[in-house]
This record gives sequence, C-alpha cells and structure tokens, in this order.
Amino acid sequence: MSDDPNPLANRLPQGLPSSKKCMAVLGWAVVACVLGATLAVLRAHTFQCAQGHDEAIFLYGGQAWASGQVPYRDFWDHKPPHIFLFHALPLWLFPFSRTAAVVNEIIWLALAGTVFAVVCRRHLSVAASAIAVAFFCLFVSHRVTVRSGGMTEEASLLFVALSYWMILRPSPQLRRDVLWAGVFLGMAAEFRQTYGLSLLFLAATTVWRARALQWKSKPILGALGLVGLGFAFPEAFWSAWFAAKGIWRDYFEASYLFNLIYIGAAPETHTGWLDGLRTHWRVLRDTGPMLAAPVLAAALVPWLPRDKRTWCGLLLLAFACEFAPVSISGEYYHHYYVQTTISTCLLLGFAVLAVGGIVAGIFGRRPSEMSRIKAAAGLLPALAVVAAAAWLTAGGVRCHIEENRKIARRNALPTGDWALEQSLGRAIAGLTAPNERILLLGVQPNACYFAAQRYAGARYFHNAPLFKGKFQGHISERMKQAMVADLERHRPVLILLGLLEGSDKEWLGMELVRRRAPFLVPYLTDNYLPLETLGGRIPRDWFWYEDVCAFLVRKDLRETVRARLDALSPAP
Repeated sequence: MSDDPNPLANRLPQGLPSSKKCMAVLGWAVVACVLGATLAVLRAHTFQCAQGHDEAIFLYGGQAWASGQVPYRDFWDHKPPHIFLFHALPLWLFPFSRTAAVVNEIIWLALAGTVFAVVCRRHLSVAASAIAVAFFCLFVSHRVTVRSGGMTEEASLLFVALSYWMILRPSPQLRRDVLWAGVFLGMAAEFRQTYGLSLLFLAATTVWRARALQWKSKPILGALGLVGLGFAFPEAFWSAWFAAKGIWRDYFEASYLFNLIYIGAAPETHTGWLDGLRTHWRVLRDTGPMLAAPVLAAALVPWLPRDKRTWCGLLLLAFACEFAPVSISGEYYHHYYVQTTISTCLLLGFAVLAVGGIVAGIFGRRPSEMSRIKAAAGLLPALAVVAAAAWLTAGGVRCHIEENRKIARRNALPTGDWALEQSLGRAIAGLTAPNERILLLGVQPNACYFAAQRYAGARYFHNAPLFKGKFQGHISERMKQAMVADLERHRPVLILLGLLEGSDKEWLGMELVRRRAPFLVPYLTDNYLPLETLGGRIPRDWFWYEDVCAFLVRKDLRETVRARLDALSPAP
C-alpha cells in the first residue's frame, strides 16, 4: 500500500523556504548551546568528584579501545560495546583526560536535549516544552541518578530521543519512520540491552499510526517487521565486526550470557520488593517530579486536547517499558532510573499542557477549546498536580545542592575520595614506567588505571567476572587459562590487591584471591612478593595503603621498584 496523504499529513508544516530552514537550524543550534551551558553548570560536580566505580571501568575501556585494544579480547566487561565506544571518542584525541570525557558527556546530553525539545514542540506548547526540557536537564545532572557521570543510561539518551522523534512523527511516511525508530532504539540497546522492552512501545505506536492511515493487517505486519529489522541492525553490525576479529564467541558470552547470569542471580544489595519500594520512593523524593510524571499526567488526561490523549497513553506505555528494567536485576541502582528520562519528561510536559488548558478555560479572555464547566471541574486536580510537582521539585533541587556540597566537603578532606584517587595515581606512576602494566584484583580502586595512566595486565581488569560473587559459579576453565596467559604475556609490574564486594578490611591481601580466584595463587606466589618485603619506607601520604589496597611487586623487578619507592619516600 502506498503512503497516501491522510489526516495526519494535515498536521505537518509545509515545506519552508531555504532562508527559513536556515533560521530554524540556527535556532536549534542556539538551543543546543544553551542546553550545553545549562548542563555544564548543573553537572559541575562531575568535573570535581573522584571517578565512580562504574565510570572508572568505562573510562578505562574507552581509553583501551582508543589505544587500539579490542573489547572482550583485550579488556572485558559484561556491558554492550557502545558504552566503551562512547568513552573512546574523546580519548582518541585527549588520552587519559577526564575533562575531555566529561565534556563529551555534556555534548551528547545537549544533543539529546535538543532532539527532545524538537519532540516536545511537535506535541506541546512552548511553555510546556520549556518546562519539560528544564526537568530533563535536572534529571540527567542529579548526583543521585548520574553519580560521577558517564553511565550507560545517560550516554544512550541521544539515540532514545531520536527513536522518539521518528516514532512520534505525525507523518504519512510510516515505513521510513518506524525503520529509523527501530535503528535508533537498537543503537540505544547497544548501551543498555533493557531498551529491548521498549519495542512494545514502538509496536503499539506503529499500529496506531497505521490505523490512522487506514492500513490493513498485512501492511501493518510489514511495518512491525521493519521495526524489528531496524532494531536488529546495530546488533548485526557488531556481531559481524567481532566475528571478523575472530572473537564473536567472547563478545556474545560477555554481553549476553553474563548479563543473563547477572539478572538471574540473587541480588547483592537489596533484600526484596519492599526494599525496592523504599528505593523508588527515595529516588522520587530526591530527584524531583520526573518519576511522578506518569501519575501526574494520567490524572489530567481528561483535560488534554483530544488529539493528545492517545499520544499520552502511548507515552505511559513507554514509561512502563523503561521503568520495568529498574528492578530486573534486583539491585535498584539509582542510575537505572535515567533510562526513563525521555518518556517521563514528556509526560510531565503533557501534565503542564493540561494545566495550561484548564487555566485558559477558566481565566482566559479568548475562547478556549475547553468549556468553562469542564475547566472548572479540572481545577482541583490541576492544583493537586501543581502542588505535588512543586513539592517534589523543591526537594529535588535541595537534594542536588546538598549533594554538591557533600562533594566539596569530601574533596577538601586530606583523606577524601579525590585525594585518594590522586595519591594512588601518583604512587603507581612513580613505581612503574609508562610502558609497564599493572593489574587490580578486587572491586576497588578501579580508578587506578586512568589516574596513573597505565594499562591493565590482563583482560579481566576489574571485579567482574572473576571476583564478582554473582559470577563465581560460571567462571570457565577457558577464562581461567586466558587470565593466566594474559599475566604471562603482559607481566604487570604491580598487582593491586583491592577489596571484595562488601568486604571488611581483614579480607585484603591474598585472602581475596584465595576466596574468589584460587587458580591465580600459584602464579602470584611464584612471581610476586608484597611491597612491604622490599624494605623501603611506605610514603606518609599513602593513607590508603593496606586500607583500600596493597601492592604486590614482580620479583625480577624488586630492586628497580625498591629504588623507585625510595625516590618517592626519601630518608628524613
């Protein structure tokens, strides 16, 4: 069936003259710059705080990829490839630059916010769009949800916004729109695979738009097939790329099988659904009205313009698809909620649109689409929605300010997170040459590689999978052999013995290896010895040593490292 004109096409603007198109492009460029500046201010804490656990992993993965290493072969994590590619982009030009990585995050979020603003203006008033975009900026900048920045959810938002842009277009070109919507959602899923559930939202919107075009069953099925085809395209590309590298099995095992294991294993930080509800409430209370937006919008659906109600209903489905994965692993990590950003902020915009219609119906001097009686009936729900949104906004802003102050206070401490990261980086850089490798065994401190500007001596460079409790029963002999082979090939100068998940101080040292990776004990015993046995003085500013981590030194380099240690801690 051809894409004939239909009532939807009447909502589309006619072709603009070239001069007006240029002005429109320039206008949206200005919006992008304003959003970038706003995000830079709201996300100032990401420039000032130490690297978070996950961010340190992603930063190192990006740096390793930028230096020519291949994911899942040379460095391993159970995340899809786009998060490492995302972090690699600025590090190709600015190696080991945390500032470049943070600016890269802001640029991508500003682009996501600009596309989101375009979607808002397609369906909302100027005021409602401005409010929705403002809350978008707050939600993706809040310390509670983004921590130190660079998380998979926020990095994917540009492609999520592009998917919404295509699927919510009031356009007769349905086949084109749904194909691209699927492609963009598939690209988002290469950051976080739980976006696959949002295919339900794309499918429902596709069917609704097809029915508005008066399509029959067969063309509708074809359009749904295009959604699936588009969604599968990014995965097909990466599967072919890794197959060409000869490591498709490693890629599939890491980013799919281990993710399924992670989901299916018992949670390590929560005890059940009641604990999850408490977490939902804390995040809602601390971040503003965004997570309450579905309730706020649903309460005012009867007062929305008739042509907006279906869109609002579809967005409620989108939010459900994006919110459900928050608890999929049983962990309820706060950054999981960022996946809902686009749908929840759009729903907030629809709530604002309904409130504006009620106010115009009651107090407006010009004729309103809403009768005064209906508007008066909506006054009480509108006041309740505004009051709830105002209360949550005040709490979210207050929490944002308090969290930024906490970071400033911690940074001022001589033994705070920032001081630890900087001191650790200087220590490792002083004990090793730039071309020598190090390796962390344990959950922390992941920042060691980026802070010291050193590369890992094995593909399993952090807690997962060897030292992560959830994966203990799934470590194959092939993975163990690969780990030992990496150690024999790269021969790291320093081994950092960190912490186990949830461990106490007495679990430091070789005990953590004996508990989680006993197959490494013979190799480490034969080739390494504790730094303390070298006889040198531990520098006074190493306040973290034997508290956060301890060092093992390669035996054949004991004298070299001893001389470097003496240079770091000269005799009084």
